[in-house]
Amino acid sequence: MRTRKVAIGVVFRKFPDGVKFLLLKRRGSDWWELPKGGVDAGETLREAALREVREETGLKRLKVVKRVRGKIIYNYPKQYFRAHDSARTEQTAFLVRSLGGSVRIEKHSFDDFAWLGPESAVKRLKWDNQRNLIRRVLKGAFSKK
Repeated sequence: MRTRKVAIGVVFRKFPDGVKFLLLKRRGSDWWELPKGGVDAGETLREAALREVREETGLKRLKVVKRVRGKIIYNYPKQYFRAHDSARTEQTAFLVRSLGGSVRIEKHSFDDFAWLGPESAVKRLKWDNQRNLIRRVLKGAFSKK
């Protein structure tokens, strides 16, 4: 069984009113999600996460803060086997800080974007695994000590 490697960018920016995460709205749906995509041949997971964030958001000034511990692994429903040429996916996430610039979403994939505070981002994300990813990031990177 072939596994599709995917890199996720958990993009955040510090605003005067606090940390906000960047979510993208999938074209033609009500699904809000994080920037992500497949890893190209010869590319590291970190490189793929940065490339996907750049392609999907237009942001160029980015800094990888850290790799988020754990992986998201799941089996595709049978109808997706051919589309992805694989039966399952293994997703690795990176916490990525946006250092400025304007968002220019990839129009063929998305039709909107939003910078949202942690609670709003968790509520708006479509997928449980991405909601849990934001929660893990909040416990690790932004927890007040």
